[in-house]
Amino acid sequence: MAIQTSSMLGARLLTKRAALSPASRQWQRNFSVARPLSKEIQEAYILSASRTPTAKFNGSFASVSAPELGAAAIKSAVGKSGVPVEKITDVYMGNVLQGSVGQAPARQASIFAGLAPTVESMTVNKVCASGLKAVALAAQNIQLGLAEAQVAGGMENMSRVPYYMARSSHLPPFGDIKLEDGLIKDGLWDVYNQFHMGICAEQTAKKYEISREDQDHSPTRSSLSP
Repeated sequence: MAIQTSSMLGARLLTKRAALSPASRQWQRNFSVARPLSKEIQEAYILSASRTPTAKFNGSFASVSAPELGAAAIKSAVGKSGVPVEKITDVYMGNVLQGSVGQAPARQASIFAGLAPTVESMTVNKVCASGLKAVALAAQNIQLGLAEAQVAGGMENMSRVPYYMARSSHLPPFGDIKLEDGLIKDGLWDVYNQFHMGICAEQTAKKYEISREDQDHSPTRSSLSP
């Protein structure tokens, strides 16, 4: 199964089917006299998908944690898929803003969704590509024959990201104390060039000559795609 999301949550169910082609890749290790190994890549399929609504910043989801949003999407996707829950062996969830979320966010989402404690979980942080990377990892397990059904996706709640303050040993003996916005520090700041990710977007649009109109039309075309 697989899930994907951002400030909302979406869930997709992936499973394996019989390979579409008997063709396989063969190779032989240079240092071995063993016969060439033959592997058959399984096909991975999305069986169902779910997502939560999108809420405004500091809006109706302000009191709901990212793992709770993830759990809602997982539970819905699993229910629609028709796949027996005992077939699910792994949950992969992308989550970038983990400040104050608690230990093992992906496992929280899995448990809160009602999956068995024996189901393994992994939280993936690849910034904006976290949810997609989670889906790729789940699909690879199926393609390699390591699993039959997986859950994967992503979850964020930007409204609940805390402010950061250094521990007491690093605080000045007197004077003002500066807080850092966790949303900017861990989610919206390019640590290499020391500027906001919004600047990165503007520079990319300028480099590839992507107009404001093109950007506005892109999500519309995406939502109309089958």
